[in-house]
Amino acid sequence: MNYKYILTILLVGFFSQFRAQNAISLEQAIAFALENNVEIKKADLDMRFAKEKVWETKAIGLPQVNGEAGYNYFLNIQEQPMPNFFGGNPNELTTMDSPVKQNISASATLSQLLFNGSYLVGLQSVKVYQKISELAKQKTEIAVKEAVYTAYTGIVVIDENIKILEENKKISDKNLHDITEIYKVGLGEEQSVDQMKYNHSYMILMLNNLKETRKTVLDALKLLIGKPQTETITLTTDLDTILSKNITLVGKNSLDYTNHVDYLFADNDVKSNELQVKNEKSKYLPSVGSFLTSSLNSYDTEFKLNSLTFHGTTIVGLKIDIPIFSSFSRKSKVEQAKINLEKSELNRQNTIEKLQQQATEKKISYENAIASFENAKELVALSEKIFGKAQIKFYEGIGTSTELSVAENQKFDAQSKYIDAVNRVIQAKIAFDAALGKL
Repeated sequence: MNYKYILTILLVGFFSQFRAQNAISLEQAIAFALENNVEIKKADLDMRFAKEKVWETKAIGLPQVNGEAGYNYFLNIQEQPMPNFFGGNPNELTTMDSPVKQNISASATLSQLLFNGSYLVGLQSVKVYQKISELAKQKTEIAVKEAVYTAYTGIVVIDENIKILEENKKISDKNLHDITEIYKVGLGEEQSVDQMKYNHSYMILMLNNLKETRKTVLDALKLLIGKPQTETITLTTDLDTILSKNITLVGKNSLDYTNHVDYLFADNDVKSNELQVKNEKSKYLPSVGSFLTSSLNSYDTEFKLNSLTFHGTTIVGLKIDIPIFSSFSRKSKVEQAKINLEKSELNRQNTIEKLQQQATEKKISYENAIASFENAKELVALSEKIFGKAQIKFYEGIGTSTELSVAENQKFDAQSKYIDAVNRVIQAKIAFDAALGKL
Protein backbone atom coordinates (compact mmCIF):
# COMPACT_ATOMS: atom_id res chain seq x y z
CA MET A 1 0.00 0.00 0.00
CA ASN A 2 1.32 3.46 -0.95
CA TYR A 3 1.20 5.24 2.42
CA LYS A 4 2.77 8.39 1.00
CA TYR A 5 -0.07 8.64 -1.50
CA ILE A 6 -2.70 8.22 1.24
CA LEU A 7 -0.94 10.79 3.44
CA THR A 8 -0.86 13.26 0.54
CA ILE A 9 -4.59 12.80 -0.05
CA LEU A 10 -5.33 13.37 3.65
CA LEU A 11 -3.16 16.49 3.79
CA VAL A 12 -4.76 17.91 0.66
CA GLY A 13 -8.19 17.27 2.15
CA PHE A 14 -7.22 18.86 5.45
CA PHE A 15 -5.81 22.01 3.91
CA SER A 16 -8.74 22.27 1.50
CA GLN A 17 -11.12 22.10 4.45
CA PHE A 18 -8.98 24.64 6.35
CA ARG A 19 -9.12 27.05 3.42
CA ALA A 20 -12.88 26.54 3.14
CA GLN A 21 -13.35 27.36 6.80
CA ASN A 22 -11.37 30.59 6.35
CA ALA A 23 -13.09 31.60 3.11
CA ILE A 24 -15.60 34.30 4.07
CA SER A 25 -18.26 35.96 1.94
CA LEU A 26 -19.58 39.43 2.66
CA GLU A 27 -22.76 38.01 4.20
CA GLN A 28 -20.75 35.62 6.36
CA ALA A 29 -18.50 38.43 7.53
CA ILE A 30 -21.53 40.42 8.66
CA ALA A 31 -22.98 37.33 10.39
CA PHE A 32 -19.65 36.70 12.18
CA ALA A 33 -19.57 40.32 13.32
CA LEU A 34 -23.12 40.24 14.67
CA GLU A 35 -22.21 37.19 16.73
CA ASN A 36 -18.65 37.95 17.83
CA ASN A 37 -18.11 41.71 17.77
CA VAL A 38 -17.16 43.03 21.22
CA GLU A 39 -19.40 46.09 21.04
CA ILE A 40 -22.42 43.93 20.19
CA LYS A 41 -21.60 41.57 23.05
CA LYS A 42 -21.52 44.58 25.38
CA ALA A 43 -24.89 45.70 24.00
CA ASP A 44 -26.27 42.22 24.77
CA LEU A 45 -25.03 42.56 28.35
CA ASP A 46 -26.73 45.95 28.60
CA MET A 47 -30.00 44.32 27.51
CA ARG A 48 -29.60 41.62 30.15
CA PHE A 49 -28.88 44.32 32.71
CA ALA A 50 -32.04 46.19 31.64
CA LYS A 51 -34.15 43.03 32.09
CA GLU A 52 -32.83 42.60 35.63
CA LYS A 53 -33.57 46.27 36.31
CA VAL A 54 -37.13 45.73 35.13
CA TRP A 55 -37.63 42.90 37.62
CA GLU A 56 -36.02 44.97 40.38
CA THR A 57 -38.63 47.68 39.79
CA LYS A 58 -41.54 45.21 39.67
CA ALA A 59 -40.39 43.59 42.91
CA ILE A 60 -40.92 46.85 44.80
CA GLY A 61 -44.69 46.30 44.66
CA LEU A 62 -44.53 42.60 45.56
CA PRO A 63 -44.57 41.18 49.12
CA GLN A 64 -41.38 41.78 51.11
CA VAL A 65 -40.26 39.62 54.04
CA ASN A 66 -37.49 40.72 56.39
CA GLY A 67 -36.20 38.96 59.49
CA GLU A 68 -34.20 40.20 62.44
CA ALA A 69 -32.56 38.49 65.42
CA GLY A 70 -30.58 39.86 68.33
CA TYR A 71 -28.85 38.97 71.58
CA ASN A 72 -28.15 41.41 74.47
CA TYR A 73 -26.09 40.87 77.62
CA PHE A 74 -26.31 43.63 80.24
CA LEU A 75 -22.92 44.20 81.81
CA ASN A 76 -24.34 46.89 84.06
CA ILE A 77 -27.86 46.72 85.36
CA GLN A 78 -29.68 49.99 85.30
CA GLU A 79 -31.30 50.91 88.61
CA GLN A 80 -34.98 51.47 88.10
CA PRO A 81 -36.66 54.24 90.18
CA MET A 82 -39.74 52.76 91.89
CA PRO A 83 -42.33 54.33 94.25
CA ASN A 84 -42.03 53.13 97.86
CA PHE A 85 -45.31 51.27 98.46
CA PHE A 86 -43.99 49.30 101.44
CA GLY A 87 -43.87 51.83 104.22
CA GLY A 88 -42.19 55.09 104.85
CA ASN A 89 -42.86 58.23 102.93
CA PRO A 90 -44.86 57.34 99.79
CA ASN A 91 -43.37 60.36 98.02
CA GLU A 92 -39.85 58.99 98.34
CA LEU A 93 -38.35 56.76 95.55
CA THR A 94 -36.36 53.59 96.02
CA THR A 95 -34.35 51.54 93.51
CA MET A 96 -34.48 47.89 92.58
CA ASP A 97 -31.91 45.97 90.56
CA SER A 98 -33.39 44.23 87.53
CA PRO A 99 -32.68 40.50 87.60
CA VAL A 100 -32.66 40.38 83.77
CA LYS A 101 -29.10 40.18 82.44
CA GLN A 102 -29.72 38.56 79.04
CA ASN A 103 -32.21 39.13 76.22
CA ILE A 104 -32.79 37.14 73.02
CA SER A 105 -35.17 38.48 70.35
CA ALA A 106 -36.31 37.45 66.87
CA SER A 107 -38.84 39.03 64.54
CA ALA A 108 -40.16 38.74 60.99
CA THR A 109 -42.06 41.38 59.04
CA LEU A 110 -44.19 40.89 55.96
CA SER A 111 -44.90 44.15 54.14
CA GLN A 112 -46.96 44.88 51.06
CA LEU A 113 -47.26 48.09 49.07
CA LEU A 114 -50.95 48.71 48.40
CA PHE A 115 -50.86 51.96 46.49
CA ASN A 116 -48.12 54.30 45.31
CA GLY A 117 -48.45 56.55 42.29
CA SER A 118 -44.73 56.62 41.55
CA TYR A 119 -44.61 52.82 41.56
CA LEU A 120 -47.46 52.58 39.05
CA VAL A 121 -45.70 55.03 36.76
CA GLY A 122 -42.45 53.16 37.32
CA LEU A 123 -44.01 49.96 35.99
CA GLN A 124 -44.67 51.81 32.72
CA SER A 125 -41.24 53.42 32.75
CA VAL A 126 -39.35 50.12 32.90
CA LYS A 127 -40.72 49.21 29.48
CA VAL A 128 -39.33 52.46 28.10
CA TYR A 129 -36.04 51.81 29.90
CA GLN A 130 -35.81 48.33 28.39
CA LYS A 131 -36.60 49.74 24.95
CA ILE A 132 -33.57 52.04 25.23
CA SER A 133 -31.21 49.06 25.59
CA GLU A 134 -32.89 47.32 22.64
CA LEU A 135 -32.50 50.40 20.46
CA ALA A 136 -28.90 50.83 21.59
CA LYS A 137 -28.14 47.29 20.46
CA GLN A 138 -29.89 47.90 17.15
CA LYS A 139 -27.84 51.05 16.58
CA THR A 140 -24.65 49.20 17.50
CA GLU A 141 -25.50 46.43 15.01
CA ILE A 142 -26.07 49.00 12.27
CA ALA A 143 -22.73 50.68 13.01
CA VAL A 144 -20.90 47.34 13.02
CA LYS A 145 -22.56 46.21 9.76
CA GLU A 146 -21.65 49.51 8.13
CA ALA A 147 -18.03 49.15 9.30
CA VAL A 148 -17.81 45.53 8.09
CA TYR A 149 -19.37 46.41 4.76
CA THR A 150 -16.95 49.33 4.32
CA ALA A 151 -13.88 47.29 5.28
CA TYR A 152 -14.81 44.21 3.24
CA THR A 153 -15.69 46.10 0.07
CA GLY A 154 -12.66 48.33 0.57
CA ILE A 155 -10.39 45.27 0.48
CA VAL A 156 -12.16 43.93 -2.64
CA VAL A 157 -11.68 47.29 -4.38
CA ILE A 158 -8.01 47.35 -3.33
CA ASP A 159 -7.58 43.83 -4.72
CA GLU A 160 -9.07 44.94 -8.03
CA ASN A 161 -6.73 47.93 -8.07
CA ILE A 162 -3.73 45.70 -7.34
CA LYS A 163 -4.80 43.34 -10.13
CA ILE A 164 -5.02 46.23 -12.63
CA LEU A 165 -1.67 47.67 -11.55
CA GLU A 166 0.08 44.28 -11.79
CA GLU A 167 -1.25 43.81 -15.33
CA ASN A 168 -0.15 47.32 -16.22
CA LYS A 169 3.26 46.66 -14.69
CA LYS A 170 3.79 43.77 -17.09
CA ILE A 171 3.01 46.08 -20.02
CA SER A 172 5.17 48.81 -18.51
CA ASP A 173 8.05 46.35 -18.06
CA LYS A 174 7.90 45.47 -21.75
CA ASN A 175 7.59 49.08 -22.91
CA LEU A 176 10.48 50.19 -20.67
CA HIS A 177 12.65 47.36 -21.98
CA ASP A 178 11.84 48.07 -25.63
CA ILE A 179 12.33 51.84 -25.38
CA THR A 180 15.60 51.35 -23.52
CA GLU A 181 16.87 49.01 -26.22
CA ILE A 182 15.81 51.45 -28.95
CA TYR A 183 17.64 54.25 -27.12
CA LYS A 184 20.79 52.11 -26.85
CA VAL A 185 20.98 51.77 -30.63
CA GLY A 186 20.53 55.52 -31.04
CA LEU A 187 16.97 55.52 -32.35
CA GLY A 188 15.26 57.06 -29.31
CA GLU A 189 15.50 59.87 -26.82
CA GLU A 190 16.78 59.70 -23.26
CA GLN A 191 13.75 61.70 -22.11
CA SER A 192 11.42 58.95 -23.34
CA VAL A 193 13.39 56.38 -21.35
CA ASP A 194 13.28 58.55 -18.23
CA GLN A 195 9.52 59.06 -18.62
CA MET A 196 8.98 55.32 -18.87
CA LYS A 197 11.20 54.73 -15.84
CA TYR A 198 9.18 57.29 -13.90
CA ASN A 199 5.90 55.60 -14.83
CA HIS A 200 7.35 52.21 -13.92
CA SER A 201 8.72 53.34 -10.53
CA TYR A 202 5.51 55.17 -9.65
CA MET A 203 3.51 52.03 -10.41
CA ILE A 204 5.71 49.93 -8.12
CA LEU A 205 5.31 52.53 -5.37
CA MET A 206 1.51 52.44 -5.78
CA LEU A 207 1.51 48.62 -5.61
CA ASN A 208 3.52 48.57 -2.40
CA ASN A 209 1.30 51.22 -0.79
CA LEU A 210 -1.85 49.35 -1.77
CA LYS A 211 -0.54 46.09 -0.30
CA GLU A 212 0.27 47.82 2.99
CA THR A 213 -3.16 49.46 3.03
CA ARG A 214 -4.82 46.11 2.34
CA LYS A 215 -3.08 44.54 5.33
CA THR A 216 -4.21 47.39 7.59
CA VAL A 217 -7.84 47.20 6.42
CA LEU A 218 -7.84 43.39 6.64
CA ASP A 219 -6.62 43.57 10.26
CA ALA A 220 -9.46 46.00 11.00
CA LEU A 221 -11.95 43.60 9.39
CA LYS A 222 -10.68 40.71 11.51
CA LEU A 223 -11.17 42.79 14.64
CA LEU A 224 -14.71 43.71 13.60
CA ILE A 225 -15.79 40.11 12.94
CA GLY A 226 -14.01 38.66 15.97
CA LYS A 227 -11.27 36.75 14.15
CA PRO A 228 -7.74 36.44 15.62
CA GLN A 229 -5.16 38.70 13.99
CA THR A 230 -2.96 35.67 13.32
CA GLU A 231 -5.67 33.86 11.37
CA THR A 232 -5.60 33.95 7.57
CA ILE A 233 -8.93 34.65 5.88
CA THR A 234 -9.90 34.75 2.21
CA LEU A 235 -12.64 37.03 0.89
CA THR A 236 -14.90 35.21 -1.60
CA THR A 237 -17.37 37.91 -2.67
CA ASP A 238 -15.97 39.48 -5.84
CA LEU A 239 -16.28 43.05 -7.08
CA ASP A 240 -18.84 42.25 -9.79
CA THR A 241 -21.19 40.73 -7.20
CA ILE A 242 -20.80 43.76 -4.93
CA LEU A 243 -21.38 46.21 -7.80
CA SER A 244 -24.47 44.37 -9.00
CA LYS A 245 -26.00 44.82 -5.54
CA ASN A 246 -25.00 48.46 -5.22
CA ILE A 247 -26.07 49.83 -8.57
CA THR A 248 -29.86 49.74 -8.36
CA LEU A 249 -32.79 52.00 -9.18
CA VAL A 250 -32.78 54.66 -6.49
CA GLY A 251 -36.42 55.52 -7.09
CA LYS A 252 -37.51 52.29 -5.39
CA ASN A 253 -35.85 53.30 -2.14
CA SER A 254 -37.69 55.72 0.14
CA LEU A 255 -37.45 56.84 3.75
CA ASP A 256 -39.83 55.49 6.37
CA TYR A 257 -38.63 57.49 9.34
CA THR A 258 -40.99 55.73 11.77
CA ASN A 259 -38.77 52.64 11.52
CA HIS A 260 -35.44 54.49 11.61
CA VAL A 261 -33.48 53.82 14.80
CA ASP A 262 -32.69 57.55 15.30
CA TYR A 263 -36.40 58.41 15.22
CA LEU A 264 -37.22 55.52 17.55
CA PHE A 265 -34.66 56.86 20.01
CA ALA A 266 -36.20 60.35 19.86
CA ASP A 267 -39.74 58.98 20.17
CA ASN A 268 -38.75 56.80 23.12
CA ASP A 269 -37.27 59.87 24.80
CA VAL A 270 -40.63 61.65 24.44
CA LYS A 271 -42.42 58.70 26.04
CA SER A 272 -39.88 58.68 28.87
CA ASN A 273 -40.48 62.36 29.58
CA GLU A 274 -44.26 61.91 29.43
CA LEU A 275 -43.95 59.29 32.14
CA GLN A 276 -41.69 61.59 34.15
CA VAL A 277 -44.46 64.23 34.13
CA LYS A 278 -46.89 61.57 35.36
CA ASN A 279 -44.43 60.51 38.02
CA GLU A 280 -44.04 64.02 39.42
CA LYS A 281 -47.83 64.50 39.44
CA SER A 282 -48.31 61.17 41.21
CA LYS A 283 -46.30 62.49 44.17
CA TYR A 284 -49.36 64.54 45.15
CA LEU A 285 -51.16 61.25 45.91
CA PRO A 286 -50.90 59.33 49.20
CA SER A 287 -48.90 56.14 49.54
CA VAL A 288 -50.51 53.16 51.29
CA GLY A 289 -48.81 50.07 52.65
CA SER A 290 -49.60 47.23 55.05
CA PHE A 291 -47.43 45.09 57.30
CA LEU A 292 -47.55 42.04 59.55
CA THR A 293 -44.85 41.72 62.22
CA SER A 294 -44.34 38.76 64.53
CA SER A 295 -41.67 38.84 67.25
CA LEU A 296 -40.36 36.61 70.05
CA ASN A 297 -38.45 37.73 73.14
CA SER A 298 -36.76 35.85 75.97
CA TYR A 299 -35.42 37.43 79.19
CA ASP A 300 -33.36 35.57 81.80
CA THR A 301 -30.50 35.95 84.22
CA GLU A 302 -28.49 33.19 82.51
CA PHE A 303 -28.20 31.87 78.96
CA LYS A 304 -29.55 28.30 78.93
CA LEU A 305 -30.98 26.91 75.69
CA ASN A 306 -33.01 24.23 77.43
CA SER A 307 -34.73 26.69 79.74
CA LEU A 308 -35.40 29.66 77.43
CA THR A 309 -38.93 30.99 77.59
CA PHE A 310 -40.14 33.10 74.67
CA HIS A 311 -42.95 35.61 74.68
CA GLY A 312 -44.52 36.36 71.31
CA THR A 313 -46.19 39.42 69.82
CA THR A 314 -47.95 39.82 66.48
CA ILE A 315 -48.86 43.19 65.00
CA VAL A 316 -50.91 43.97 61.90
CA GLY A 317 -50.76 47.52 60.64
CA LEU A 318 -51.57 49.93 57.89
CA LYS A 319 -49.42 52.91 57.00
CA ILE A 320 -50.54 55.91 54.96
CA ASP A 321 -48.17 58.69 53.90
CA ILE A 322 -50.09 61.81 52.88
CA PRO A 323 -48.21 64.71 51.23
CA ILE A 324 -49.65 67.95 52.58
CA PHE A 325 -47.42 70.92 51.79
CA SER A 326 -43.94 71.07 50.22
CA SER A 327 -43.53 74.82 49.71
CA PHE A 328 -44.40 74.26 46.04
CA SER A 329 -41.36 72.06 45.37
CA ARG A 330 -43.60 69.36 43.89
CA LYS A 331 -45.19 71.92 41.56
CA SER A 332 -41.71 73.05 40.47
CA LYS A 333 -40.69 69.49 39.69
CA VAL A 334 -43.83 68.99 37.58
CA GLU A 335 -43.03 72.12 35.61
CA GLN A 336 -39.43 71.00 35.09
CA ALA A 337 -40.66 67.64 33.78
CA LYS A 338 -43.02 69.44 31.37
CA ILE A 339 -40.15 71.55 30.06
CA ASN A 340 -38.06 68.44 29.43
CA LEU A 341 -41.04 66.88 27.65
CA GLU A 342 -41.39 69.91 25.39
CA LYS A 343 -37.67 69.79 24.56
CA SER A 344 -37.88 66.09 23.66
CA GLU A 345 -40.87 66.77 21.39
CA LEU A 346 -38.88 69.47 19.60
CA ASN A 347 -35.96 67.06 19.28
CA ARG A 348 -38.23 64.38 17.81
CA GLN A 349 -39.55 66.78 15.16
CA ASN A 350 -36.01 67.95 14.41
CA THR A 351 -34.92 64.32 14.05
CA ILE A 352 -37.64 63.73 11.44
CA GLU A 353 -36.54 66.76 9.43
CA LYS A 354 -32.87 65.81 9.74
CA LEU A 355 -33.55 62.24 8.57
CA GLN A 356 -35.49 63.53 5.57
CA GLN A 357 -32.69 65.97 4.71
CA GLN A 358 -30.03 63.26 5.04
CA ALA A 359 -31.99 60.83 2.89
CA THR A 360 -32.33 63.43 0.13
CA GLU A 361 -28.66 64.38 0.36
CA LYS A 362 -27.43 60.77 0.30
CA LYS A 363 -29.77 59.94 -2.58
CA ILE A 364 -28.28 62.76 -4.69
CA SER A 365 -24.75 61.67 -3.76
CA TYR A 366 -25.58 58.10 -4.72
CA GLU A 367 -27.07 59.09 -8.07
CA ASN A 368 -24.02 61.24 -8.82
CA ALA A 369 -21.71 58.35 -7.86
CA ILE A 370 -23.54 56.04 -10.29
CA ALA A 371 -23.21 58.63 -13.07
CA SER A 372 -19.49 59.04 -12.32
CA PHE A 373 -19.07 55.26 -12.35
CA GLU A 374 -20.69 54.92 -15.77
CA ASN A 375 -18.55 57.75 -17.10
CA ALA A 376 -15.39 56.20 -15.62
CA LYS A 377 -16.14 52.91 -17.39
CA GLU A 378 -16.37 54.74 -20.71
CA LEU A 379 -13.08 56.54 -20.03
CA VAL A 380 -11.31 53.23 -19.32
CA ALA A 381 -12.62 51.68 -22.53
CA LEU A 382 -11.60 54.76 -24.52
CA SER A 383 -8.14 54.99 -22.92
CA GLU A 384 -7.45 51.32 -23.59
CA LYS A 385 -8.46 51.81 -27.22
CA ILE A 386 -6.12 54.82 -27.55
CA PHE A 387 -3.27 52.98 -25.81
CA GLY A 388 -3.69 49.93 -28.06
CA LYS A 389 -3.46 52.06 -31.19
CA ALA A 390 -0.44 53.94 -29.78
CA GLN A 391 1.34 50.63 -29.16
CA ILE A 392 0.66 49.43 -32.72
CA LYS A 393 1.89 52.68 -34.20
CA PHE A 394 5.02 52.65 -32.02
CA TYR A 395 6.06 49.10 -32.90
CA GLU A 396 5.29 49.70 -36.58
CA GLY A 397 7.63 52.68 -36.47
CA ILE A 398 5.03 55.32 -37.29
CA GLY A 399 4.49 56.51 -33.72
CA THR A 400 6.79 58.11 -31.18
CA SER A 401 7.69 56.97 -27.68
CA THR A 402 6.22 60.22 -26.39
CA GLU A 403 2.84 59.35 -27.87
CA LEU A 404 3.06 55.90 -26.30
CA SER A 405 3.98 57.36 -22.91
CA VAL A 406 1.11 59.86 -23.05
CA ALA A 407 -1.34 57.12 -24.01
CA GLU A 408 -0.05 54.92 -21.20
CA ASN A 409 -0.48 57.73 -18.66
CA GLN A 410 -4.01 58.36 -19.91
CA LYS A 411 -4.83 54.71 -19.46
CA PHE A 412 -3.40 54.61 -15.91
CA ASP A 413 -5.26 57.80 -15.02
CA ALA A 414 -8.56 56.47 -16.41
CA GLN A 415 -8.15 53.19 -14.50
CA SER A 416 -7.36 55.10 -11.32
CA LYS A 417 -10.51 57.19 -11.78
CA TYR A 418 -12.49 54.01 -12.41
CA ILE A 419 -11.30 52.44 -9.15
CA ASP A 420 -12.12 55.68 -7.34
CA ALA A 421 -15.59 55.71 -8.94
CA VAL A 422 -16.16 52.09 -7.92
CA ASN A 423 -15.27 52.90 -4.33
CA ARG A 424 -17.42 56.04 -4.38
CA VAL A 425 -20.52 54.24 -5.64
CA ILE A 426 -20.18 51.50 -3.00
CA GLN A 427 -19.60 53.97 -0.17
CA ALA A 428 -22.44 56.18 -1.42
CA LYS A 429 -24.81 53.19 -1.43
CA ILE A 430 -23.76 52.29 2.13
CA ALA A 431 -24.39 55.88 3.25
CA PHE A 432 -27.74 55.98 1.43
CA ASP A 433 -28.91 52.71 3.01
CA ALA A 434 -27.81 53.98 6.43
CA ALA A 435 -29.77 57.23 5.87
CA LEU A 436 -32.86 55.17 5.02
CA GLY A 437 -32.33 52.94 8.04
CA LYS A 438 -32.13 49.86 5.81
CA LEU A 439 -28.53 48.80 6.29
